[in-house]
Amino acid sequence: MAELPLGLFGAGVALLAAAELRGRVSAVASRGGRPDRSGPWLAEVKAPTLLIVGGEGCDVIEISHQGLSAVTCEKPLRIVPDATHLLA
Repeated sequence: MAELPLGLFGAGVALLAAAELRGRVSAVASRGGRPDRSGPWLAEVKAPTLLIVGGEGCDVIEISHQGLSAVTCEKPLRIVPDATHLLA
């Protein structure tokens, strides 16, 4: 049986899983920011990655931009206005 494309959604752990499963993962959506917590594994993420952060967490927005610099694939960052870093 052929394997289906795999998409991941979650917090930072989704990025770690994408790095570990790099050949199987087709897309990643990570909410809440803090990709910096994935450390050196970020360079191993090869699937297009969407990072969603709240607009009320200015420090998290900057940290997210910095962390995503290590990701070498498509990596848009989207900000949800009036939401905290937990999107609440």
